[in-house]
Amino acid sequence: MSVPPSSSTSGAAPASPGALARFGHFQLLRVVGRSAQSVLWLAMEDGQDQELWLLVAARPLPTPAALQQWREIAGRAARTAHPGLADVRALGAEGLLPWLCYVRGESVTLSEMISPSGLPPRETLRGLPQVLQGLGVAHDGALVHGDLQPWSLVRDAQERWSLLGLGLSFQAQAQAELERGSDERQRAVDHDLLSLGLCLHWALCGRPALAEPDIGAAAARLPPRGQESVRLPWREDLRLDEPLRTLVDRATARQLRQRYGNARTFEQALGAWLRGHGGPDLLPLLLDRVRQGGLLPSRPQQTRLLERLDLLAPTARIEQLAEQLIEDESLTLELLRQANQAGMRGSLGEGSGTILTLRRAVALIGTDGVRRATRGLRAWPGQLDADAAQTLQAALHRVRQAGVLARALRPAGYDAELVTVLVLLQSLGLLVLLHHLPSPMQQVRRLMQPGGGEDGEPARAPLGERAAALAVLGFEIDQVGLALLRAWGFDVAALWMARPLPSDALPPRRDRDVDLLRATASCALELVVHEGQPWALQVQGVRRVEQRYGRLLGVDEPSLLRALGELSPRRDLAPEAAGVVDSIPPSLTDSAVPADAAEGRNAPPTSDGLQPPAGVKESGGGLAAALARRQRPVDGDPPGR
Repeated sequence: MSVPPSSSTSGAAPASPGALARFGHFQLLRVVGRSAQSVLWLAMEDGQDQELWLLVAARPLPTPAALQQWREIAGRAARTAHPGLADVRALGAEGLLPWLCYVRGESVTLSEMISPSGLPPRETLRGLPQVLQGLGVAHDGALVHGDLQPWSLVRDAQERWSLLGLGLSFQAQAQAELERGSDERQRAVDHDLLSLGLCLHWALCGRPALAEPDIGAAAARLPPRGQESVRLPWREDLRLDEPLRTLVDRATARQLRQRYGNARTFEQALGAWLRGHGGPDLLPLLLDRVRQGGLLPSRPQQTRLLERLDLLAPTARIEQLAEQLIEDESLTLELLRQANQAGMRGSLGEGSGTILTLRRAVALIGTDGVRRATRGLRAWPGQLDADAAQTLQAALHRVRQAGVLARALRPAGYDAELVTVLVLLQSLGLLVLLHHLPSPMQQVRRLMQPGGGEDGEPARAPLGERAAALAVLGFEIDQVGLALLRAWGFDVAALWMARPLPSDALPPRRDRDVDLLRATASCALELVVHEGQPWALQVQGVRRVEQRYGRLLGVDEPSLLRALGELSPRRDLAPEAAGVVDSIPPSLTDSAVPADAAEGRNAPPTSDGLQPPAGVKESGGGLAAALARRQRPVDGDPPGR
């Protein structure tokens, strides 16, 4: 729809030869973009030698009262200052037709930059995190855009991006204003984020999604209003890496729960991809967050731990102290951090290596240093709300259970405390993210769960850990822990053992101690996922673990099943976590279970929920006894220390 001619008086200056028409005191030079809701013109103001962006509503407002309400909303939007939001030069109306005006300068719109073959990814995305930051500020102030188009995004001569048009769409804003916390407002926010995702799709592909040049019309054809789907095509001339594809496709996903929940999560994913999936800018960001909020909050039983330390310290051996300290993951990590600082570890002399046991850490720091470290921890739950604290508590409980399994799984001659610490270090990235980024991690977990086919949508297979993390965070979960450990001074061998084995990688052969220790901790973490599951699911999961690690660690399926069965009574390891372990998905691992196994067919459980496999006798004696039937590998003796 074209803008109607101006209703100005006959004394207005005539249009210049290069102008298409007049609109009030503006000369309209050319149309830059058009949608069902608005039109963007390149314009000039009478008496001014300056090009402007003039954004005009496509339809007049129904009443003068609605126009007055629009002026209030548009004025509030114009006063929302952020580098990602373009500065409004003026706002007004011709009759009942609203308009916004911006100085063009040397800026250019995204729509003018897009070529038929698309734009280079980094050129497209480099400035958009700033736009998303501004959009997040607007959403926080109950402002929505409502008509985000490629020509709404402009880049200036300094390659800074900003957003035009906030406050123009009276219809979208009126819906959002119905109730500040209403579903309507959230739908308006979701529409803004979906529209930006469709703009990215267009910019990368060189053509609009669904062959629809009006982003608003394309968005209406996607759920929840439509039934279409949009994904980046696979073309020879469109070579995008997997993380970027996942990131953009998530913004336009069919299922609402897969999309970005807010502008800041979208901005974080874009920014992380631009940094190179957790590259050099990730470490300073994490260290800053850790300095402000602590690594992890201390367990609720910290007071009792201090009391036990005061009783034990005068006469206890270091081994006894270490057994008490390792119950608190936050304290364990803090002591390892302090013990591995360059100045502290340097007192042991050259070649001392990374300190990976609490025995050595306590011997180096001393009991007074342990007390200071304990009192310096943040109290539970730190900065978390109740739901996030429950999720972190459940994850900590799984780590403790995996530590128990690792002690039983370790081959003869290897230190029990060392493998327990390695389990914690391999879980460090997950725990830190659950503490510092609980909302994005919630979205990661949702993507790792299968879709239920709501609202007539087809069922969706769950994403793997790597794909889900890259889609939400822009980097892999393990990179967080490794970045922190590097900052603490861990050497190459320690970093190797502190990284869990990828789910799609085969365990190494038994040729190095560091490989065997790494595999032991990884096996325990993969095995603990299946604790408490129905018998059919547990058998299938344990069978996969045995196929990966059985020959390397000398364990078989019956002994692993028995070890899992003995974990259930050990909930006294973390009584405060009882009942919340199932509040998070069983694991951040890739595992698919057939439907018949999920139903538990032909596998009636016993009274305790487990059915021992044929040929395996019930026996007590703890996990060590349960693994006593370990099968020795055929091609080698157990390694030494």
